[in-house]
Amino acid sequence: MKKREYETYENYLSHQVEKTTNPERRQKLIENFEARASHFEARFRTLREYIKTNFTQDVFRPDSLALCLGARIGEEVAALKNLGMQAIGVDLVPHPPLVVAGDFNNLKYEDSTFELVFSNAIDHTNDIKKFLYEVERVLTDGGYFILDTWPGAYGKYEAVEILDPYKDILPDRPPGLEFKGHLVLITQNQSTGARSHYDYRDGMTLLFEAKKETNEYTKRTGI
Repeated sequence: MKKREYETYENYLSHQVEKTTNPERRQKLIENFEARASHFEARFRTLREYIKTNFTQDVFRPDSLALCLGARIGEEVAALKNLGMQAIGVDLVPHPPLVVAGDFNNLKYEDSTFELVFSNAIDHTNDIKKFLYEVERVLTDGGYFILDTWPGAYGKYEAVEILDPYKDILPDRPPGLEFKGHLVLITQNQSTGARSHYDYRDGMTLLFEAKKETNEYTKRTGI
């Protein structure tokens, strides 16, 4: 796994803010908001049925709390709200009312707040272990973490290049975050068959469940 080196944590944050505040990138996100929100909603509906079928849980329950990390302008937040969830996004640059300012390596929320956490931005953290421990901390016991990854993606702003999620992510997960399996994300237009703008390998969605009553979690947190 390739990791970008930063002299200080502030340098890391400034680099990530540079991407988020890029005017051309921001305008493109705004123009494509509805289409991307619809895409996320369709994906979440599919994931909802998959998890209910395979793990007999409904992690997209109406009125339950959801958190999106690295949420840009909040397309995935809007999608979760359309499913009836109480959702909020966190990004270094806020986009109200869907996304508030925050650092996903140092979340300001209390322990065991959210039933669902979603992110597709783990390659923008400079500390995968810290990122995953924060996810575990804010999830309720039995809550789910849905993580989209894009192996091989490493452009101007990615902080890490994840080549194999099983090797580059799973070893850093905390004991209270149980890995449930993965699904393959095919970035392809279903009507035309054309590939999306991603020019690297197909993505993987990793599924985790918070198991906070395990002995390992109890020993580490002192609960």
